[in-house]
Amino acid sequence: MKLADEKNITLIIVSHNLSILKNYCTRILFLEDGRIRDEFIPKKSELSKEDDYFRYVKEFMSQD
Repeated sequence: MKLADEKNITLIIVSHNLSILKNYCTRILFLEDGRIRDEFIPKKSELSKEDDYFRYVKEFMSQD
């Protein structure tokens, strides 16, 4: 992500691997049926949804 900061560019990473997303992304969008279901910003550790999946994501993302 250093390259993105230095060159002021945006990278889009598509992954099901939460570890990659947690470690490299500043903003994560979750899709369901082709639509944005939620957004997660790792530094803020906030999700608007509170169903089981998003509770799991929130817990996983808060671990170091």
